[in-house]
Amino acid sequence: MGLIEQGIIFKYLGFLTRIMQVEPKRDVIEALLSFWNPTNNVFRFSNFEMTPTLEEIAGFTGFGVRYGKEGGFKKFGRTLNNKGSFETWKEHRRFAFMVAFLGTMVFPRRGGKINILLAGVVNVLIEKKNYTIVPMILADIYRARPSRKGKQHLYRPPTVARFIQDRSDYITSHAKRVEKYTCPEGVNAWVEHFRSLTEDKITWNYPWFPWVEVIHMSSVRPFLLLMGIRGVQPYVPLRVLRQLGRRQVLPITEDMKDFVSEVGPEVPLPEGLAQKIWDGCLVMGIGTMVKERHTGETHPEYSNWLEQQPRLQVRPERSVKEPIDHEAETKIKIELAMRDYLAENQELRANLELTRAALIRQKIEFEEERAKATQRETLLRGQIDLATIRGTQVAELAVS
Repeated sequence: MGLIEQGIIFKYLGFLTRIMQVEPKRDVIEALLSFWNPTNNVFRFSNFEMTPTLEEIAGFTGFGVRYGKEGGFKKFGRTLNNKGSFETWKEHRRFAFMVAFLGTMVFPRRGGKINILLAGVVNVLIEKKNYTIVPMILADIYRARPSRKGKQHLYRPPTVARFIQDRSDYITSHAKRVEKYTCPEGVNAWVEHFRSLTEDKITWNYPWFPWVEVIHMSSVRPFLLLMGIRGVQPYVPLRVLRQLGRRQVLPITEDMKDFVSEVGPEVPLPEGLAQKIWDGCLVMGIGTMVKERHTGETHPEYSNWLEQQPRLQVRPERSVKEPIDHEAETKIKIELAMRDYLAENQELRANLELTRAALIRQKIEFEEERAKATQRETLLRGQIDLATIRGTQVAELAVS
């Protein structure tokens, strides 16, 4: 693509496409799994919690944070009909690239397949203003969190970076910013490093953070619902206000497991509830921003409150918080059904062969019995003819 087309794509995807140039650190990802709290979608460290926030992702990519409206996605119909126009073809090439990029790098599926729903997402990004995919990205980060039991799917392209207030690329420049930092090597070393972290060692908020207003909760619930491509995840910024440059208060807690859902043919998404919660979203203005944002401020009782909160919980098998991969589940069901079909088909074929063999045996026996009957019939007819001749002869002798 030329520079003009790249600029058009940048208009819709910002610096998000730069993640193609980033090499993920698998040992860091694996180490962080030990600190993930799936109940509240936060990382729980020694005396503090952290999580990716909408504002950070929006800043990293250059997107806005407006959630959008209910029913915002519409059918895109035959938008790939080029009608013989080169300009139309270039427009559709950009459209196809955006769908392919989001489907492979941001919202990947098993087997390298692309979710066709992303075509509708891209269509909305192009045709409508003030719509963003930031909540979808964060929902997928929460959902795609690798299982601590298995590490075969650890790789997820990074989708969180720093805000581009001056339109600088903070994604690909990350390596240069940390080149003087000596990183731990290996999973165990990173785990020990994360265990040693305390809240006073964290830079909670940077000067680049541009948001004078931040979303922190809803008047309906103390959390928000993020509608993603593959499901719904709760988001609790109240637990990480220091990341937003605000004073960390004692969060309002609520059991959120009933608000987690997956996309499926028989699972209706709670669009109405999500919209209701977002309609009641509350923001903190510039007056709530603390003076020392990088060090952070907390409520005097916050440390005691956090200490009383349960740490990582062992979830029951197939609990609602464990993402269900409907695609993989369907594939397994198909494989099991095919296995049952092949076994049943093989059994039926064997029974058919036995039946055919029995029919052949019966036919042979029938032919043998019919031959014997024919032979007996011929013999009897011969005997009858002979008896008839003899009777005639006897009658003639009697007359004479």
